[in-house]
Amino acid sequence: MPPPVNPEPVGSVTASAALTATAASKAFPPAARISSPASLAQGLALELAPIRFNVVSPGIIDTPTRAAMPADARKAMLENVAKSLPVKRVGLAEDCAGQILLMLRNTFMTGSVVYIDGGGLLV
Repeated sequence: MPPPVNPEPVGSVTASAALTATAASKAFPPAARISSPASLAQGLALELAPIRFNVVSPGIIDTPTRAAMPADARKAMLENVAKSLPVKRVGLAEDCAGQILLMLRNTFMTGSVVYIDGGGLLV
């Protein structure tokens, strides 16, 4: 990848915020949420400037953190989620990693949120 355009970048933070913070549900009522990913990104971008602050908000990502689930239950859950998404699959760590690298390298990006959810917010 090419180097950043700005030859003297100040720094960058990219956080991951749960997609559950974007919509109310019985499991995550608004009062239980600290902040939406957008509020987090925008507030910290202003507070930390000139350090850039961005947020990646993933949907269901198949990572080793789900290894504690029984294999059959994990497989069934991931298949059900995949069927419900427009892209017909769950995410992989690589799907998030590329976006995080872009956010770290793009010196003109701050206060932004990118939802990596396979279209989950659309359905």
